[in-house]
Amino acid sequence: RTAATLQCTTKEECMASRGLAKVRKFFAVMPHLRHFQDDDLLLVMDGFDVLLETPSMEHLRDTFDYLQRRIGPVMSLPTGPVIFSGEANCWPFPHPWTEPPFLSGDYRPAYLYEYGDDLQLRGDEVCEYWKRTFGHPSRATGIGGRNRTEVLPLFLPFLNSGVFMGRAASIRGLFSLAAETLKRFGDFADQALVTSTALHASALPRPWVPLQVDVTGEVFASLHGIHLETLAKRMRGPKVCNFMGKVDWGFFGSAANPSMPSRW
Repeated sequence: RTAATLQCTTKEECMASRGLAKVRKFFAVMPHLRHFQDDDLLLVMDGFDVLLETPSMEHLRDTFDYLQRRIGPVMSLPTGPVIFSGEANCWPFPHPWTEPPFLSGDYRPAYLYEYGDDLQLRGDEVCEYWKRTFGHPSRATGIGGRNRTEVLPLFLPFLNSGVFMGRAASIRGLFSLAAETLKRFGDFADQALVTSTALHASALPRPWVPLQVDVTGEVFASLHGIHLETLAKRMRGPKVCNFMGKVDWGFFGSAANPSMPSRW
């Protein structure tokens, strides 16, 4: 595995080329929000490589509500935080981990982010800080950067900006803060921008939580770098992308009946 290289390395280069395309794509949702009521639940996907493994839209809504309740009360908008897909790798910031599924990017390693009032991180410190602060709630983050797969069947502690879900009011609030973050730091990759948005919100004089990551893949899961056969054995169930197999194994039961333990 070799470190991936971005096509542009500075804000100026990206402005001159098409480097800001991903940021524009992220904000492209913004004008459409005026058509929705505050409590409307929206699912946003930025690519065609997304599979909906759900028996119904009602199940997806119920599972989202269940996950918000499980997160517990946080300082957020009344409609709760936006839930983002998680992934096993931290991207696009540089990090020292080399074992699969990790792959280091080379995004702004020496840039100094000044989040909120008192949090300063270089680009090459973001991944380690995120893992230490926003990783799995039990803080069981493993040794040497390895994924702690012996603790949970699926552990996806890092943010993936490609799929997210939330009430319209929550997404408006997220975009408003993301626009402020973009002006402040000039991030030219959408995943870096959303990561910076979460970190900036956490370090404000009155910290708040605009988003949360689905670290156990309850609603979303980015499977980049995940070995699907191994995952199926660990979950004692059918492979990912075997929807009917998951129905037969009862993987969707907890959403219909919250008292049932989640198979995930």
